[in-house]
Amino acid sequence: MYLNKQDKSDKQRKVQELYKKKINEGKAANQHNPIWELIFDICVWCVPIIIILNVWFKAF
Repeated sequence: MYLNKQDKSDKQRKVQELYKKKINEGKAANQHNPIWELIFDICVWCVPIIIILNVWFKAF
């Protein structure tokens, strides 16, 4: 009985540690330079749109 309780608390502790690690990784990942994030977003969204518009205007 004692072993079972100990085992459960160990599992819970491991899960909590894993969650904390994931949360910290997420926070670290979110601490990028916002200017570069913005530039990256603009590139990702604008480049395909520009290509599509070029193709569209060449087609007509």
